[in-house]
Amino acid sequence: KIGTNRNMENIYDPLTLLKSANYLRRKSKNFKFYIANDGSLRSSLKKYIKVNKLKTTIKLIGKKHGKENIDFYNSIDIYVSTSLRDGGLSASIAEAMACERIVIVSDNSDNSKYIKHGISGYLFKNKDYKQLANLIEIASKNKSGSLEIASEARKIIIDKCNYHKEMEKVKNIYLKFSRSV
Repeated sequence: KIGTNRNMENIYDPLTLLKSANYLRRKSKNFKFYIANDGSLRSSLKKYIKVNKLKTTIKLIGKKHGKENIDFYNSIDIYVSTSLRDGGLSASIAEAMACERIVIVSDNSDNSKYIKHGISGYLFKNKDYKQLANLIEIASKNKSGSLEIASEARKIIIDKCNYHKEMEKVKNIYLKFSRSV
């Protein structure tokens, strides 16, 4: 199961995910895609799904909130972000990594600071649906390697995105500033 919860907006480029699903469907009927969000592109995505006969391959399951997002991450094997850019690492990618999902994300913004290709996830070039499809195939075929990658992704999030560590840094900045005044 492959999923995303990025908004259905141009900046998040959901069409690349749909093209990837269409490309993979020609090779195997085993892949299932889930989009857990909504947005202004919903009707055009539904049309693409209908025209390309992808109704059994792609499910638009609607926006998730709070714990529903965690349940969503835990229901999929691979998390995909096709976003064309982000401000740092997106919360959804970090959450998927924290839930030990395989992440396959576009190589832009700060993604490569957190995701080391083939070690803690996979990176693909913006809009390259064939490369995305190939990475989904690789991640799906190598179950034990994928589990190691997902585990490494969680370790990175625990280390680099730890609330307590970050608050300690803020505290130290305040202490340093207060001593200089």
